[in-house]
Parts: sequence; structure tokens; C-alpha cells
Amino acid sequence: MRFRLDDDVAIDVDGVTKSLLTKVADEINADPGLVGLYRHEDSSFLYFDTAVCCGGTIGSVSKGKYRGLGRLIGLTLKKANSGATLPIHFPLCMYKCLLGDSLTVQDLDSISSSLSHSLHDMCLMDDDIFDSLELTMSGIMSDGKVYEWETNGINHIVQANHRLDFLRGFLQFHLCCNFNEQVLLEELILGVQDVCPRDVFNRLSPLSLQMMLEGSRIIDVNDWKTHTEVKMSGRAGQSTVDLFWQVVEEMSPEDRNQLLCFSTGSAALPSGGFLALSPTFTLVIGTKSIDSLPESHTCFNMLVLPPYQDKKLMKTKLTMAFTMTQVDQFGNA
Repeated sequence: MRFRLDDDVAIDVDGVTKSLLTKVADEINADPGLVGLYRHEDSSFLYFDTAVCCGGTIGSVSKGKYRGLGRLIGLTLKKANSGATLPIHFPLCMYKCLLGDSLTVQDLDSISSSLSHSLHDMCLMDDDIFDSLELTMSGIMSDGKVYEWETNGINHIVQANHRLDFLRGFLQFHLCCNFNEQVLLEELILGVQDVCPRDVFNRLSPLSLQMMLEGSRIIDVNDWKTHTEVKMSGRAGQSTVDLFWQVVEEMSPEDRNQLLCFSTGSAALPSGGFLALSPTFTLVIGTKSIDSLPESHTCFNMLVLPPYQDKKLMKTKLTMAFTMTQVDQFGNA
């Protein structure tokens, strides 16, 4: 695969791809509307946007956004063996949609806990309290416009004896289980198939697909150490290796993720941890001056350290390296 970044051609051996996917995921998490998604205030997950799914005829722009998102998912699946991840914060029900599984009442909780609690309360409240709410067969979309679940639904005040009809409409509206969502879902799946055969993910469960795509941001230092290939020469090299693991042990979880991203192009691990990382993570103790910063080769999951002999100096240099070399600069892919 080839990329052109600011007029600089890069021949990719998966390092550029991993960095690109991580950067794109960060952009989508920060602004879900880029790809037609939405995040409720009380949730960390991104899901279909009601304004897009329920807001009338879907245009080519919305279809293109979902087709593009599907291609990103397909590319990640295709490159999963090299440790590629797409850490977009999807709820499990999004993966159920991709695999054609039915959604349930419980799926609403991952989209919005307040909506889920409201649904639960309305199921259990007394009839007279339900009637006093004067609910209508309609809901408010993310853009503030009204969506009616039936003709003239905004003027249909629901009585307790029609509670189940209202709750069914409420659930289908917020889970986006309507015609437009199916059109968008088809575009999403077609995007995946543009890059990766569908049978690759049809064999997976929703949870397995989620783990494969998003990876894990929890780093076990012992797992990292166990599945690292070390290249060095002499006793001085071994002392640098020992200092490195001490520094990593003392890092915050966020700094470990940044170091992993600097070294491999991805801030998340494959579902199998470092054992599943391909190529194997390699730590090289080089010969450059200790005044130099560490270097990385993300295509090969390789970190190259000068022969530091002071822990404080090593920590400073590592922090400078992963702070200054942002993922959008793509480092030494």
C-alpha cells in the first residue's frame, strides 16, 4: 500500500496503516459527526445519529460517510495480524448490527444510561403517573427536530393502556431500528466488503469483533517483557534494557499507551496481547549518543534506544520522543 502525506511518498509495511487508523479513530472520537455518528452526553460510546437515521431521505453524503467508515473497519480487519486496531468507541450493539444480530432492551443502556433508566421507569410506573406525563408518539432527534413514530404522532397523547406501543416506538427510535438505519447499515457493510471479505468477520461473535477492531489499551508490563525480542551487545546493553523496564513499570497507563503508539503505530494491542503482535515487539540497544532521542520503526514494531545508563535521563528522553513525535506525523514508519 502507498500513501502520499504532504508530498512525501511512504511505502507501507503496515506501520503507516496502523498510524493512520489510530489518527482517524482519534478524530472520529473527538468529532463523531464526521462519519454520521453521535454520542449522548451520558455515554462514552458512538452510535448511529438519530438525525441521520430518522431525519428523512438519506443523501449521498451520509451514505458516503458510512461507506468510508466501513472501509476503515475492513482495512483494520485485513491488517489485524500486524497489530492494527481502530479504537473507535462503539457499543457492543453496533457490532451486533454489523453481524445481523437482533438488538434488545439491554442494548439501550450502552447508548445512554439515562434513556435506559427512563424506559425502565416507564415500564414500572403506575398508570395514573404514566398518564400524567402526557407523552406523545414522537421523540426529539439529535438536531432538536421532532420525529413522529406514527402519522400525527406529536398530537397523539399516549394513555397507559397503549403504553407498550409507546415503549416499542421509544426503543426503536433510540436504537435507530428503522428503514434509514438499514440503508446506512448496508452502506457500512458494503464498505467493509470493499476491503475485506465478509466471511472474515461473519465467523466472529460481537464481542470478538469488538476486541479485534478496538484492541485493548490495558498494557501488562510482564506480558510486554515476556514477548519482546531484545537486540544488544555487551553488559552495558543489558543494563539499558533493565532500566527500560523499570521506567515502563513506573509509567502511568496513558504514558505506556503513548510509548506503545510511538513504537508500533497503535496505542492499543490486538486481542491476544503482545503475543499476538506481529512482527514481535523488538527492543534494540543502539550505539548513538545518549544525547539522542529514542527512535522507532512502526512497520517492524521496533524501538531503538541509545545506551542510556541513567534512569532519569531515559525517562526524560522517552517522554520527549513520544510527546514530540505525534502520531499524525507518522514517525519512522
